[in-house]
Amino acid sequence: MLCVTGNERSVAELVRRIESAPEVGLHEVRLDLLEGIPSGVCGRLPGREKLIVTCRPKREGGGWDGAEERRVRRLREAVEAGVGWIDVEGSTPGELLEELLGMPGPTRRIVSAHPAAGDGETALGVLARLGAHRAHVLKLALPIEDAADLAALRDAAAATRRKVVAIGTGPAGVLSRVAYRAFGSEWTYVAADERSRTAAGQWTLAEARRAGLDRQAPRVYGLLGGPAALRSPGPRVYNALLSRSGQSAAYVALPTSRPGPVLELLRAEVLAGLSVTMPHKEAVRDLLDEEAPSARRAGSVNTIVPVAGRLVGHSTDGAGALGALGGPAAVAGRRVVVLGAGGAARAVARALLDAGATVTLAARRSGRAAAVAEALGAGWVEWSEAAALPFDVLVNATPLGADGVSCPVADAATLAGRVVLDLVLDPPRTPLLRAAAQAGGRAISGLAHWAHQGAAQMRLLAGLALDPADLLRAAEAPAGGEG
Repeated sequence: MLCVTGNERSVAELVRRIESAPEVGLHEVRLDLLEGIPSGVCGRLPGREKLIVTCRPKREGGGWDGAEERRVRRLREAVEAGVGWIDVEGSTPGELLEELLGMPGPTRRIVSAHPAAGDGETALGVLARLGAHRAHVLKLALPIEDAADLAALRDAAAATRRKVVAIGTGPAGVLSRVAYRAFGSEWTYVAADERSRTAAGQWTLAEARRAGLDRQAPRVYGLLGGPAALRSPGPRVYNALLSRSGQSAAYVALPTSRPGPVLELLRAEVLAGLSVTMPHKEAVRDLLDEEAPSARRAGSVNTIVPVAGRLVGHSTDGAGALGALGGPAAVAGRRVVVLGAGGAARAVARALLDAGATVTLAARRSGRAAAVAEALGAGWVEWSEAAALPFDVLVNATPLGADGVSCPVADAATLAGRVVLDLVLDPPRTPLLRAAAQAGGRAISGLAHWAHQGAAQMRLLAGLALDPADLLRAAEAPAGGEG
Protein backbone atom coordinates (compact mmCIF):
# COMPACT_ATOMS: atom_id res chain seq x y z
CA MET A 1 0.00 0.00 0.00
CA LEU A 2 1.15 3.51 -0.78
CA CYS A 3 0.93 6.42 1.62
CA VAL A 4 1.26 9.75 -0.18
CA THR A 5 2.91 12.54 1.76
CA GLY A 6 3.76 16.17 1.08
CA ASN A 7 5.26 19.34 2.49
CA GLU A 8 2.22 21.59 2.06
CA ARG A 9 2.27 24.89 3.91
CA SER A 10 -1.45 25.65 3.64
CA VAL A 11 -4.66 23.71 4.22
CA ALA A 12 -5.80 24.51 0.68
CA GLU A 13 -2.68 22.89 -0.79
CA LEU A 14 -3.17 19.87 1.46
CA VAL A 15 -6.78 19.44 0.35
CA ARG A 16 -5.77 19.68 -3.32
CA ARG A 17 -3.19 16.94 -2.84
CA ILE A 18 -5.64 14.60 -1.09
CA GLU A 19 -8.33 15.21 -3.72
CA SER A 20 -5.86 14.69 -6.59
CA ALA A 21 -5.18 11.07 -5.57
CA PRO A 22 -8.29 9.70 -3.85
CA GLU A 23 -7.54 6.16 -5.01
CA VAL A 24 -4.34 5.65 -3.00
CA GLY A 25 -4.46 3.71 0.24
CA LEU A 26 -3.34 6.46 2.62
CA HIS A 27 -2.41 10.15 2.79
CA GLU A 28 -0.09 11.55 5.44
CA VAL A 29 -1.05 14.93 6.93
CA ARG A 30 1.97 16.82 8.30
CA LEU A 31 0.41 19.31 10.69
CA ASP A 32 3.88 20.35 11.80
CA LEU A 33 4.63 21.76 8.34
CA LEU A 34 1.48 23.85 8.00
CA GLU A 35 1.70 27.60 8.53
CA GLY A 36 -0.71 27.83 11.39
CA ILE A 37 -3.05 24.99 12.26
CA PRO A 38 -6.69 26.12 12.22
CA SER A 39 -8.82 24.66 14.99
CA GLY A 40 -10.77 21.62 13.79
CA VAL A 41 -8.83 21.38 10.54
CA CYS A 42 -8.85 17.55 10.47
CA GLY A 43 -12.64 17.51 10.54
CA ARG A 44 -12.71 19.51 7.32
CA LEU A 45 -10.30 17.34 5.34
CA PRO A 46 -11.61 14.95 2.66
CA GLY A 47 -11.15 11.18 2.93
CA ARG A 48 -10.60 11.22 6.70
CA GLU A 49 -10.63 7.42 6.96
CA LYS A 50 -7.48 7.34 4.76
CA LEU A 51 -5.53 10.00 6.66
CA ILE A 52 -2.46 9.51 8.84
CA VAL A 53 -2.20 12.67 10.90
CA THR A 54 1.09 13.55 12.56
CA CYS A 55 2.66 16.61 14.13
CA ARG A 56 6.35 15.81 14.30
CA PRO A 57 8.56 17.76 16.71
CA LYS A 58 11.89 19.22 15.68
CA ARG A 59 13.76 16.79 17.93
CA GLU A 60 12.69 14.04 15.54
CA GLY A 61 13.25 15.92 12.31
CA GLY A 62 9.86 17.61 12.09
CA GLY A 63 8.74 21.21 12.00
CA TRP A 64 6.93 21.61 15.33
CA ASP A 65 8.81 23.67 17.93
CA GLY A 66 5.91 24.60 20.20
CA ALA A 67 4.78 23.19 23.53
CA GLU A 68 4.16 19.45 23.80
CA GLU A 69 0.70 19.99 25.29
CA ARG A 70 -0.37 22.00 22.23
CA ARG A 71 1.10 19.40 19.88
CA VAL A 72 -0.74 16.58 21.60
CA ARG A 73 -3.93 18.67 21.56
CA ARG A 74 -3.75 18.80 17.75
CA LEU A 75 -3.45 15.03 17.59
CA ARG A 76 -6.32 14.65 20.08
CA GLU A 77 -8.48 16.77 17.76
CA ALA A 78 -7.56 14.43 14.90
CA VAL A 79 -8.77 11.43 16.91
CA GLU A 80 -11.99 13.25 17.77
CA ALA A 81 -12.48 14.03 14.05
CA GLY A 82 -12.35 10.30 13.29
CA VAL A 83 -9.27 10.20 11.04
CA GLY A 84 -7.99 6.79 10.09
CA TRP A 85 -4.65 7.04 11.91
CA ILE A 86 -2.51 9.24 14.08
CA ASP A 87 1.27 8.94 14.23
CA VAL A 88 2.75 9.94 17.59
CA GLU A 89 6.42 9.77 18.54
CA GLY A 90 7.51 7.38 21.26
CA SER A 91 9.54 10.26 22.72
CA THR A 92 6.33 12.10 23.65
CA PRO A 93 6.17 12.65 27.46
CA GLY A 94 4.66 9.57 29.09
CA GLU A 95 1.32 10.83 30.37
CA LEU A 96 0.56 12.72 27.17
CA LEU A 97 1.49 9.72 25.04
CA GLU A 98 -0.64 7.30 27.05
CA GLU A 99 -3.55 9.73 26.90
CA LEU A 100 -3.45 9.69 23.10
CA LEU A 101 -3.03 5.94 22.88
CA GLY A 102 -5.91 5.35 25.28
CA MET A 103 -8.49 7.62 23.63
CA PRO A 104 -11.69 5.87 22.48
CA GLY A 105 -12.74 5.80 18.87
CA PRO A 106 -11.90 4.03 15.59
CA THR A 107 -8.67 5.93 14.95
CA ARG A 108 -5.71 3.57 14.88
CA ARG A 109 -2.41 4.53 16.49
CA ILE A 110 1.13 4.49 15.17
CA VAL A 111 4.00 4.91 17.64
CA SER A 112 7.10 6.08 15.80
CA ALA A 113 10.76 6.97 16.12
CA HIS A 114 12.94 9.05 13.80
CA PRO A 115 16.47 8.82 15.26
CA ALA A 116 19.16 11.19 14.08
CA ALA A 117 22.23 9.82 12.32
CA GLY A 118 24.78 8.65 14.85
CA ASP A 119 22.34 8.18 17.73
CA GLY A 120 23.81 4.73 18.27
CA GLU A 121 20.65 2.83 19.20
CA THR A 122 20.10 -0.28 17.11
CA ALA A 123 17.00 -0.88 15.03
CA LEU A 124 16.11 -3.81 17.28
CA GLY A 125 16.51 -1.64 20.37
CA VAL A 126 14.33 1.15 19.02
CA LEU A 127 11.55 -1.23 17.96
CA ALA A 128 11.68 -2.97 21.35
CA ARG A 129 11.27 0.40 23.05
CA LEU A 130 8.34 1.36 20.81
CA GLY A 131 6.79 -2.06 21.36
CA ALA A 132 6.22 -1.27 25.03
CA HIS A 133 3.34 0.99 24.00
CA ARG A 134 -0.20 0.13 22.90
CA ALA A 135 -0.17 0.74 19.17
CA HIS A 136 -1.53 -0.81 16.02
CA VAL A 137 1.72 -0.19 14.10
CA LEU A 138 5.31 0.53 15.12
CA LYS A 139 7.15 2.84 12.76
CA LEU A 140 10.92 3.29 12.59
CA ALA A 141 12.58 5.72 10.18
CA LEU A 142 16.28 4.93 10.64
CA PRO A 143 19.07 6.89 8.89
CA ILE A 144 21.02 4.55 6.61
CA GLU A 145 24.45 5.64 5.42
CA ASP A 146 25.68 2.16 4.41
CA ALA A 147 23.29 -0.17 2.58
CA ALA A 148 24.69 -3.13 4.54
CA ASP A 149 22.77 -1.82 7.56
CA LEU A 150 19.50 -2.53 5.74
CA ALA A 151 19.95 -6.21 6.55
CA ALA A 152 19.87 -5.46 10.29
CA LEU A 153 16.81 -3.23 9.82
CA ARG A 154 14.97 -6.03 8.06
CA ASP A 155 15.95 -8.58 10.69
CA ALA A 156 14.81 -6.25 13.49
CA ALA A 157 11.43 -5.70 11.85
CA ALA A 158 10.93 -9.46 11.53
CA ALA A 159 12.00 -10.11 15.13
CA THR A 160 9.52 -7.57 16.50
CA ARG A 161 6.54 -9.74 15.58
CA ARG A 162 4.33 -6.67 15.42
CA LYS A 163 2.89 -4.74 12.52
CA VAL A 164 5.64 -2.34 11.46
CA VAL A 165 6.74 0.27 8.97
CA ALA A 166 10.54 -0.02 8.76
CA ILE A 167 12.17 2.69 6.65
CA GLY A 168 15.83 3.23 5.90
CA THR A 169 16.07 6.96 5.28
CA GLY A 170 18.59 8.64 3.00
CA PRO A 171 19.77 7.67 -0.50
CA ALA A 172 21.40 4.46 0.81
CA GLY A 173 18.10 3.28 2.27
CA VAL A 174 15.92 3.42 -0.85
CA LEU A 175 15.69 -0.39 -1.05
CA SER A 176 13.60 -0.44 2.14
CA ARG A 177 11.10 1.94 0.54
CA VAL A 178 10.85 0.12 -2.80
CA ALA A 179 10.94 -3.46 -1.45
CA TYR A 180 8.89 -2.43 1.58
CA ARG A 181 6.94 -5.68 1.72
CA ALA A 182 10.20 -7.62 2.10
CA PHE A 183 11.03 -5.42 5.10
CA GLY A 184 7.71 -6.32 6.72
CA SER A 185 6.25 -2.85 6.23
CA GLU A 186 2.52 -2.31 6.06
CA TRP A 187 2.99 0.52 3.56
CA THR A 188 5.61 2.80 2.03
CA TYR A 189 5.66 6.60 1.94
CA VAL A 190 5.86 8.35 -1.43
CA ALA A 191 5.92 12.05 -2.25
CA ALA A 192 3.03 13.59 -4.15
CA ASP A 193 5.52 14.99 -6.68
CA GLU A 194 9.15 16.04 -7.07
CA ARG A 195 8.69 19.19 -4.98
CA SER A 196 6.84 17.46 -2.16
CA ARG A 197 9.51 15.10 -0.79
CA THR A 198 9.67 15.13 2.99
CA ALA A 199 12.71 12.86 3.33
CA ALA A 200 15.84 11.97 1.36
CA GLY A 201 15.44 8.82 -0.72
CA GLN A 202 11.67 9.16 -1.00
CA TRP A 203 10.19 8.19 -4.37
CA THR A 204 7.34 10.11 -5.95
CA LEU A 205 3.90 8.64 -6.51
CA ALA A 206 4.55 8.60 -10.26
CA GLU A 207 7.83 6.72 -9.81
CA ALA A 208 6.19 4.21 -7.50
CA ARG A 209 3.37 3.57 -9.96
CA ARG A 210 5.77 3.12 -12.87
CA ALA A 211 7.56 0.41 -10.88
CA GLY A 212 4.26 -1.23 -9.93
CA LEU A 213 4.64 -0.65 -6.17
CA ASP A 214 0.90 -0.03 -5.89
CA ARG A 215 0.07 -3.40 -7.47
CA GLN A 216 2.60 -6.00 -6.37
CA ALA A 217 6.08 -6.54 -5.02
CA PRO A 218 8.44 -5.53 -7.84
CA ARG A 219 11.61 -7.34 -8.77
CA VAL A 220 14.33 -5.08 -7.42
CA TYR A 221 17.82 -4.94 -8.89
CA GLY A 222 20.62 -3.07 -7.19
CA LEU A 223 23.94 -1.39 -7.89
CA LEU A 224 26.47 -2.57 -5.30
CA GLY A 225 29.39 -0.18 -4.96
CA GLY A 226 31.03 2.57 -2.97
CA PRO A 227 29.71 6.12 -2.57
CA ALA A 228 30.06 6.69 -6.34
CA ALA A 229 27.13 4.29 -6.85
CA LEU A 230 24.86 7.18 -5.87
CA ARG A 231 26.11 9.16 -8.88
CA SER A 232 25.59 6.39 -11.42
CA PRO A 233 23.05 6.97 -14.21
CA GLY A 234 21.85 3.41 -13.64
CA PRO A 235 18.83 3.99 -11.36
CA ARG A 236 17.51 6.87 -13.46
CA VAL A 237 17.98 5.15 -16.82
CA TYR A 238 17.08 1.58 -15.89
CA ASN A 239 13.95 2.52 -13.94
CA ALA A 240 12.63 4.33 -16.99
CA LEU A 241 13.46 1.41 -19.30
CA LEU A 242 12.11 -1.22 -16.91
CA SER A 243 8.77 0.58 -16.70
CA ARG A 244 8.53 0.73 -20.50
CA SER A 245 9.23 -3.02 -20.68
CA GLY A 246 6.03 -3.73 -18.79
CA GLN A 247 7.87 -5.37 -15.90
CA SER A 248 7.05 -4.57 -12.31
CA ALA A 249 10.66 -3.86 -11.44
CA ALA A 250 13.02 -1.29 -9.99
CA TYR A 251 16.75 -0.55 -9.81
CA VAL A 252 18.34 1.12 -6.78
CA ALA A 253 21.81 2.21 -5.66
CA LEU A 254 23.35 0.29 -2.74
CA PRO A 255 26.44 2.16 -1.54
CA THR A 256 28.31 0.10 1.03
CA SER A 257 31.71 -0.70 2.46
CA ARG A 258 30.48 -4.19 3.46
CA PRO A 259 29.09 -6.15 0.52
CA GLY A 260 28.44 -9.32 2.53
CA PRO A 261 25.15 -8.27 4.18
CA VAL A 262 23.85 -6.91 0.88
CA LEU A 263 24.50 -10.27 -0.77
CA GLU A 264 22.52 -11.88 2.04
CA LEU A 265 19.57 -9.71 0.98
CA LEU A 266 20.05 -11.13 -2.51
CA ARG A 267 20.02 -14.67 -1.12
CA ALA A 268 16.85 -13.82 0.81
CA GLU A 269 15.22 -12.72 -2.49
CA VAL A 270 14.80 -9.13 -1.32
CA LEU A 271 16.87 -8.36 -4.42
CA ALA A 272 16.56 -10.03 -7.82
CA GLY A 273 20.14 -9.38 -8.98
CA LEU A 274 23.06 -7.03 -8.61
CA SER A 275 25.31 -4.87 -10.71
CA VAL A 276 28.71 -4.44 -9.05
CA THR A 277 30.98 -1.44 -9.35
CA MET A 278 34.10 -0.11 -7.63
CA PRO A 279 35.49 -1.05 -5.19
CA HIS A 280 33.81 -4.46 -4.88
CA LYS A 281 34.41 -6.17 -8.22
CA GLU A 282 37.09 -8.45 -6.83
CA ALA A 283 36.01 -8.62 -3.19
CA VAL A 284 32.63 -10.19 -4.01
CA ARG A 285 34.23 -13.18 -5.70
CA ASP A 286 34.77 -14.94 -2.38
CA LEU A 287 31.11 -14.43 -1.46
CA LEU A 288 29.68 -16.20 -4.52
CA ASP A 289 28.78 -19.81 -5.16
CA GLU A 290 29.89 -19.90 -8.78
CA GLU A 291 31.53 -17.81 -11.48
CA ALA A 292 30.59 -17.81 -15.13
CA PRO A 293 33.46 -18.15 -17.64
CA SER A 294 33.41 -14.39 -18.26
CA ALA A 295 34.14 -13.69 -14.58
CA ARG A 296 36.77 -16.40 -14.27
CA ARG A 297 38.66 -15.08 -17.27
CA ALA A 298 38.34 -11.47 -16.16
CA GLY A 299 39.26 -12.18 -12.56
CA SER A 300 36.47 -9.85 -11.44
CA VAL A 301 32.67 -9.64 -11.23
CA ASN A 302 30.32 -6.82 -12.20
CA THR A 303 27.03 -8.77 -12.33
CA ILE A 304 25.52 -11.24 -9.85
CA VAL A 305 22.56 -13.38 -10.86
CA PRO A 306 20.75 -15.75 -8.48
CA VAL A 307 20.15 -19.13 -10.10
CA ALA A 308 18.29 -21.85 -8.18
CA GLY A 309 19.45 -20.46 -4.86
CA ARG A 310 23.06 -20.01 -5.95
CA LEU A 311 24.79 -16.70 -6.63
CA VAL A 312 26.56 -16.69 -9.97
CA GLY A 313 29.05 -13.96 -10.91
CA HIS A 314 29.52 -12.62 -14.43
CA SER A 315 31.61 -9.88 -16.02
CA THR A 316 30.46 -7.62 -18.84
CA ASP A 317 33.17 -4.98 -18.33
CA GLY A 318 35.47 -6.36 -21.00
CA ALA A 319 32.71 -6.64 -23.58
CA GLY A 320 31.65 -3.11 -22.66
CA ALA A 321 35.12 -1.71 -23.33
CA LEU A 322 35.39 -3.51 -26.65
CA GLY A 323 31.98 -2.18 -27.65
CA ALA A 324 32.93 1.38 -26.72
CA LEU A 325 36.18 1.11 -28.70
CA GLY A 326 34.41 -0.15 -31.81
CA GLY A 327 34.61 -3.92 -31.42
CA PRO A 328 37.42 -6.51 -31.46
CA ALA A 329 38.56 -5.57 -34.97
CA ALA A 330 39.21 -2.00 -33.83
CA VAL A 331 41.82 -3.12 -31.27
CA ALA A 332 43.35 -6.22 -32.88
CA GLY A 333 47.09 -5.65 -33.32
CA ARG A 334 46.96 -2.30 -31.49
CA ARG A 335 49.15 -1.26 -28.57
CA VAL A 336 46.97 -0.55 -25.54
CA VAL A 337 47.97 0.93 -22.20
CA VAL A 338 45.53 0.23 -19.37
CA LEU A 339 45.88 2.46 -16.32
CA GLY A 340 44.81 0.68 -13.14
CA ALA A 341 44.93 -2.83 -11.74
CA GLY A 342 41.52 -3.22 -10.09
CA GLY A 343 38.54 -5.29 -11.14
CA ALA A 344 37.56 -3.16 -14.14
CA ALA A 345 41.17 -2.93 -15.35
CA ARG A 346 41.53 -6.73 -15.16
CA ALA A 347 38.35 -7.33 -17.11
CA VAL A 348 39.18 -4.77 -19.79
CA ALA A 349 42.75 -6.00 -20.20
CA ARG A 350 41.53 -9.60 -20.52
CA ALA A 351 39.07 -8.69 -23.26
CA LEU A 352 41.68 -6.63 -25.13
CA LEU A 353 44.18 -9.48 -25.02
CA ASP A 354 41.54 -11.93 -26.26
CA ALA A 355 40.82 -9.52 -29.15
CA GLY A 356 44.47 -9.56 -30.22
CA ALA A 357 45.75 -6.33 -28.70
CA THR A 358 49.12 -5.91 -27.03
CA VAL A 359 48.37 -4.76 -23.49
CA THR A 360 50.56 -3.05 -20.93
CA LEU A 361 49.30 -2.21 -17.44
CA ALA A 362 50.43 0.60 -15.15
CA ALA A 363 49.16 1.32 -11.67
CA ARG A 364 50.14 3.52 -8.79
CA ARG A 365 50.79 0.33 -6.83
CA SER A 366 53.43 -1.26 -9.04
CA GLY A 367 53.31 -4.59 -7.23
CA ARG A 368 49.62 -4.85 -7.95
CA ALA A 369 50.13 -4.06 -11.63
CA ALA A 370 52.87 -6.69 -11.87
CA ALA A 371 50.67 -9.36 -10.25
CA VAL A 372 47.69 -8.66 -12.49
CA ALA A 373 49.86 -8.52 -15.61
CA GLU A 374 51.44 -11.86 -14.78
CA ALA A 375 48.03 -13.45 -14.18
CA LEU A 376 46.74 -12.17 -17.53
CA GLY A 377 49.84 -12.60 -19.63
CA ALA A 378 50.15 -8.85 -20.23
CA GLY A 379 53.07 -6.46 -19.83
CA TRP A 380 53.43 -3.84 -17.13
CA VAL A 381 55.49 -0.77 -16.33
CA GLU A 382 55.92 1.56 -13.40
CA TRP A 383 53.28 4.29 -13.19
CA SER A 384 55.87 6.97 -13.89
CA GLU A 385 56.95 5.21 -17.09
CA ALA A 386 53.50 4.80 -18.66
CA ALA A 387 53.52 8.19 -20.37
CA ALA A 388 56.71 7.34 -22.23
CA LEU A 389 55.29 4.16 -23.76
CA PRO A 390 54.33 4.11 -27.43
CA PHE A 391 50.62 3.31 -27.64
CA ASP A 392 47.60 3.50 -29.89
CA VAL A 393 44.88 3.26 -27.28
CA LEU A 394 44.78 4.41 -23.66
CA VAL A 395 42.19 3.15 -21.17
CA ASN A 396 41.88 4.82 -17.79
CA ALA A 397 40.47 2.34 -15.28
CA THR A 398 41.42 4.37 -12.19
CA PRO A 399 39.26 6.88 -10.27
CA LEU A 400 41.57 9.71 -11.32
CA GLY A 401 39.43 12.43 -12.88
CA ALA A 402 36.33 11.76 -10.79
CA ASP A 403 37.10 14.94 -8.88
CA GLY A 404 36.97 16.92 -12.12
CA VAL A 405 40.54 18.10 -11.60
CA SER A 406 43.08 15.25 -11.53
CA CYS A 407 44.41 13.74 -14.75
CA PRO A 408 46.41 10.51 -15.01
CA VAL A 409 48.43 11.84 -17.96
CA ALA A 410 50.70 14.83 -17.29
CA ASP A 411 51.66 15.60 -20.90
CA ALA A 412 48.59 16.01 -23.12
CA ALA A 413 50.78 15.99 -26.22
CA THR A 414 51.22 12.21 -25.84
CA LEU A 415 47.49 11.83 -26.58
CA ALA A 416 47.66 13.38 -30.05
CA GLY A 417 46.18 11.02 -32.61
CA ARG A 418 45.42 8.41 -29.95
CA VAL A 419 42.18 6.78 -28.83
CA VAL A 420 41.41 7.47 -25.19
CA LEU A 421 38.68 5.70 -23.21
CA ASP A 422 38.07 6.91 -19.65
CA LEU A 423 35.93 4.60 -17.51
CA VAL A 424 35.14 7.39 -15.03
CA LEU A 425 31.40 8.13 -15.29
CA ASP A 426 31.09 11.36 -13.39
CA PRO A 427 31.93 13.87 -14.68
CA PRO A 428 31.25 12.50 -18.17
CA ARG A 429 33.91 14.80 -19.66
CA THR A 430 36.92 14.25 -17.44
CA PRO A 431 40.20 16.22 -17.50
CA LEU A 432 41.76 13.29 -19.40
CA LEU A 433 39.07 13.37 -22.09
CA ARG A 434 39.32 17.14 -22.42
CA ALA A 435 43.09 16.85 -22.81
CA ALA A 436 42.70 14.12 -25.46
CA ALA A 437 40.22 16.15 -27.47
CA GLN A 438 42.35 19.29 -27.30
CA ALA A 439 45.40 17.30 -28.46
CA GLY A 440 43.53 15.91 -31.47
CA GLY A 441 42.91 12.46 -30.04
CA ARG A 442 39.64 10.53 -30.05
CA ALA A 443 38.01 10.87 -26.63
CA ILE A 444 35.48 8.20 -25.56
CA SER A 445 33.41 8.85 -22.47
CA GLY A 446 32.94 6.34 -19.68
CA LEU A 447 29.23 6.54 -20.45
CA ALA A 448 29.93 4.70 -23.73
CA HIS A 449 31.55 1.87 -21.79
CA TRP A 450 28.71 1.97 -19.25
CA ALA A 451 26.10 1.69 -21.99
CA HIS A 452 27.73 -1.32 -23.68
CA GLN A 453 28.42 -3.22 -20.46
CA GLY A 454 24.98 -2.25 -19.15
CA ALA A 455 23.15 -3.66 -22.15
CA ALA A 456 24.88 -7.01 -21.60
CA GLN A 457 24.29 -6.76 -17.86
CA MET A 458 20.55 -6.10 -18.10
CA ARG A 459 20.19 -9.01 -20.49
CA LEU A 460 21.62 -11.24 -17.75
CA LEU A 461 19.68 -9.65 -14.89
CA ALA A 462 16.26 -8.88 -16.36
CA GLY A 463 16.21 -10.53 -19.77
CA LEU A 464 16.01 -7.16 -21.50
CA ALA A 465 17.35 -6.70 -25.04
CA LEU A 466 18.68 -3.14 -24.94
CA ASP A 467 20.55 -1.20 -27.60
CA PRO A 468 23.72 0.40 -26.15
CA ALA A 469 23.04 3.47 -28.29
CA ASP A 470 19.67 3.92 -26.59
CA LEU A 471 21.28 3.51 -23.17
CA LEU A 472 23.92 6.08 -24.03
CA ARG A 473 21.34 8.62 -25.20
CA ALA A 474 19.31 8.10 -22.02
CA ALA A 475 22.40 8.46 -19.82
CA GLU A 476 23.44 11.66 -21.56
CA ALA A 477 19.96 13.18 -21.34
CA PRO A 478 19.30 15.63 -18.48
CA ALA A 479 17.59 14.16 -15.43
CA GLY A 480 13.92 13.81 -16.21
CA GLY A 481 14.58 13.83 -19.95
CA GLU A 482 14.41 10.07 -20.42
CA GLY A 483 10.62 10.09 -20.04
